[in-house]
Amino acid sequence: GVHNAVFVYDTDQLGDRNEKRTEEFWTDLGRFIGYDGTIPHDLYHGSHGKRENPKTALIDICDARYDPIRARLLEHGYQMSNWICPYFVEKGDGVVVSSKDYLCELVSQYQLDPCNRLVRTGNETFVTKDSNSTTRVMRLDAQY
Repeated sequence: GVHNAVFVYDTDQLGDRNEKRTEEFWTDLGRFIGYDGTIPHDLYHGSHGKRENPKTALIDICDARYDPIRARLLEHGYQMSNWICPYFVEKGDGVVVSSKDYLCELVSQYQLDPCNRLVRTGNETFVTKDSNSTTRVMRLDAQY
């Protein structure tokens, strides 16, 4: 079979404000693609996309009604965060990263709810807390 090396990074590494890690990232990427030196770069600014119709409704993914969707995404994030570094990065053939510890720190956050409402308590089970501090258990195999 064909074996190709892969350079793995998290998009947060593109906007890292730590100058030493940033220079190391662009040097490592340059080395990976065969570029001699540090790739010229500017601080990354992510796009929020262009809205074609300004009257189109936007969603707030932190609304309680989206908890079941976020729970499913968080379950995938949990699985990814427990696989990417220990298996893919550490044991993968031809896997190249820059600032491995920083990358793995970022990847470990994939299992955390950015809205601070859901907490994983077990296999596909989440506890939510609303503003009244009421808790409820949510299982991904249940219908909501």
